[in-house]
This record gives sequence, C-alpha cells and structure tokens, in this order.
Amino acid sequence: MKIAIDVRTLNKPISGIGYYVQSLIAGLNKYESPYEYFFLSNEQDTLNEIAKNPKFRYMKNTFSHENHLLGDLWEQTILPLRLSARGISIFHGPSYLIPALKKGFKTIATIHDIAFLLYPHLEPLKFRVYLRYMIKTIAKSSDLIITVSENTKSDLINVLKVPEKKIRVIPLAVNERYYKLEQKNDEIIKKFDINKKYLLFVGDLHPRKNIPKLFEAFSSLPDKIKKEYQIVVVGARKWSFEKVEKSLIKHHLTTKVVFTGYLNEDDILQLYNSADIFVFPSLYEGFGLPVLEAMSCGVPVIASKVSSIPEIAGNAAILIDPNNSEELAGAIIALVDNSGLRQEKIEAGFKQANLFSIKRMTEETVQVYKELA
Repeated sequence: MKIAIDVRTLNKPISGIGYYVQSLIAGLNKYESPYEYFFLSNEQDTLNEIAKNPKFRYMKNTFSHENHLLGDLWEQTILPLRLSARGISIFHGPSYLIPALKKGFKTIATIHDIAFLLYPHLEPLKFRVYLRYMIKTIAKSSDLIITVSENTKSDLINVLKVPEKKIRVIPLAVNERYYKLEQKNDEIIKKFDINKKYLLFVGDLHPRKNIPKLFEAFSSLPDKIKKEYQIVVVGARKWSFEKVEKSLIKHHLTTKVVFTGYLNEDDILQLYNSADIFVFPSLYEGFGLPVLEAMSCGVPVIASKVSSIPEIAGNAAILIDPNNSEELAGAIIALVDNSGLRQEKIEAGFKQANLFSIKRMTEETVQVYKELA
C-alpha cells in the first residue's frame, strides 16, 4: 500500500507542526512497515534528504503550504490527479490540509486545534474567514481525523459536530533532541547578553500566548526576585505584537526582557537547559509541546490550566489561571523560594515527558493507516 504524506511544513523556518512532521518521519524510518511512503514537498533540500533514504519516496510540488491561493488551488485540482496516477491509497495531511476531491484514495487530516473558531478576536480577519471555510470542508471530506489531544477532539465534536467515531487521538511526541545536558554551552547566553537567572517562554508570539500577562505577573514580584531574574522570550513575532511592546513599557520591563526571535533547536536546547523556570501562560493550545520540551530538559514548569495543557502536563507542572497575574506570580515565587517543590516538579517532569515518545506516536499513526487500508 502506498501512503502519501504532506511534509511541506518542514520548510524553514520550522515551527510546531513542522516539528510534528519531523518526528513522524523519524518514527517511520525506524518502524518496520509493509507500506511504501511518499513525502510531498516543494523544498529541494527536503527532497534531497528524503532521497537519501531507500525506505522513502518523494513527490515534488510547486507551491509552499503558506501559499493559500495558488497552493490551495493546486492541492484541490492537480494533486488528486497526481496521487491517483501514483497509485496512492491514503493521503495524510499533518497540517490540516487535504484535497476534498478523492480519486481512488482516502484521506486523513491531522487537526491540531480550532483556536480560530474559539478565539476569533485573536486572529486576523482574512485568516479567520479562510480557515473557517477550510476546516469545515476538511472535517466533512476526510475519511478519518487525527487530533493531538482529547481537548481538541471535544472541540471538534462540540463546535464542528464531527462524529466521534471519525476521530482518533494521537498525542504529539517530544523530539529526542531535547534532554538535560551534562555540560552546557553558554555561547547563546552570551550572544543575547543574558546575565541573570531567567524565566523562559518558547513559542510563536501569537496573541493567545498571553505574553503581556507574564509581564504583568513579573512586575508584581518582590523586588529581590526582580533584581535576580529576567525574562527570555523565544519565538517569531506574529500579528498584534505591538500589544506585547505596550505591555513591556507599561510595566517598565524594557531592560528585563530579552526577545531572541526565531531560534534553531540547538539554541533552544541550550536556553531550556540554562533556564530557572519555564512559564507557559497560553490562553489556548491544541497540545502545548514546549511544556514537555522544558520538562525533558529538567526545567520546572508553570503552565495554564486551560484547553489541552492539563492533560499534557499532568501533575508535573504548577497549573495556573492564565487570566490571573497574581496566581502566576505566586507560582513563580513558590518555585523560587521552595527548593523541595522545585525538585519535585523537575523529577515529575522527566517522568511526564517520557510518556510522549516518538515510538508511541508512530505506532498509533500507522494503526490509523491500517484502519483505512
């Protein structure tokens, strides 16, 4: 059986879904399977890497997944014909998108979240309108849907009325690149002039990541802690970043916050390992992979008790109301002042992160392929 997987989210710069695809390819490489895998990409570097592996085949296309005019048109018209010509049995879209027209093949869509429906005011209008249309089409036309959390499954059932029997929950996996280092490299610390202990946030700086609330909480900390700590924010700037900048000025933190912008995995690994506390005050997550990445690196975690985050973090993090800056500040103080609590969360974090392996994710994904075989 031939299975085609869209891997265009590996185009640089890679973000959350790209890391999911990266882990899935790594898992399929180790998994003994009778299936033949074809990976779809428009990036020559990606195609070259795939060509090195005798277990895999590739299909070249012209358009990036970010090209929502020509790319989507190609996906809905030309791609079905090419898949049919190759004798593809199943097409898997790990980043939502699948062709609605099926010519002799079945489709699986991975839907990570529907934040754009639940928090429309946090999304640009054109993005919101486009995704509302696309997600309804995808939910209806796909043969099966993979979600990455029970929370997203519930959202699909309650908001889009997707039949429960159509949904399979397969949690994401922690990339094996994230682990506690025996020896740290302070090159990245020096590069960004990080000169104090720090609270770390990792993720695209989307409005729902709730960064202003972190600044508000930090500004209310006791002076002793504020003198000893700074905040390091890792991630690409998104729309409405001016609200983050206004919050920074409002709380007089311009000299206390380091924005690194987008970083590669090696640099993020170093920053995780040198962080004192990882803080993730997001308003909504389909999964929340940085929580587990931080745990894998031995960092105590404070995270929101909303959406999927509690099922991902378990009891290994201090969970807070993301709209309550006093609660967030209290959690920071607790981890700074209580070494016993800190060590407890670090040890629990290692155990929690180990539950989310690439091997498990791959086996469960292949099982979904078998269902449609």
